[in-house]
Amino acid sequence: MQRANVRFLLALTLFTVVVRLIPYGLYAAGVDINPESTWYPWNFMPLMAVTVFCGACSRPQSLSTLWAPGVLLATDLGIWALTGRADWAFGMQRAPVYLCLFAIGTASFLWVSQRPGWTRAYPTVFLGEVFFFLVTNFAVWAGAEHVRYPQTAAGLAACYVAALPFFGRSLASSAIFTGLLFSPLGLRQAGVVPVAERRTVAAS
Repeated sequence: MQRANVRFLLALTLFTVVVRLIPYGLYAAGVDINPESTWYPWNFMPLMAVTVFCGACSRPQSLSTLWAPGVLLATDLGIWALTGRADWAFGMQRAPVYLCLFAIGTASFLWVSQRPGWTRAYPTVFLGEVFFFLVTNFAVWAGAEHVRYPQTAAGLAACYVAALPFFGRSLASSAIFTGLLFSPLGLRQAGVVPVAERRTVAAS
């Protein structure tokens, strides 16, 4: 991997970790971050966009597919350290989250890396967000107390409806960060030649 590629991916990793830990740092400082009582832009983070970007642009494959689960583990440990709440960091529904990100990173390596750019990145990110939303919220419903989300079709629907605001912010952040990361400038920073420039070189 080129040195510029390493520096850029490390910077993206640090940025993603910091963004995810900010609300828990606020909690440690005494700020109320309860989603039911205080508004905060939960899920507005670059995790999905960077997962697809690293899957498409980083080498070797082990790095591209394990990046997102590794960052998630680091931030989960950070959440535990900041709040002292192991249940927030490693709840019963964490395994599906890790598996989803691993699957999305793998799909990005297999599909987007062949032609890195907006035309493949945006569909992959969008489908990744939908896949993540459906699987992880199903896991929340399946593992929830029956009082909150009954193990019925109505309870499952209520679980998905409650997650829609978070899903909307995830889509908005992914749209923005995917556009930035898979722009010609973003790809060049990662040491990847944009598709349009490949065509120019091939035609010359």
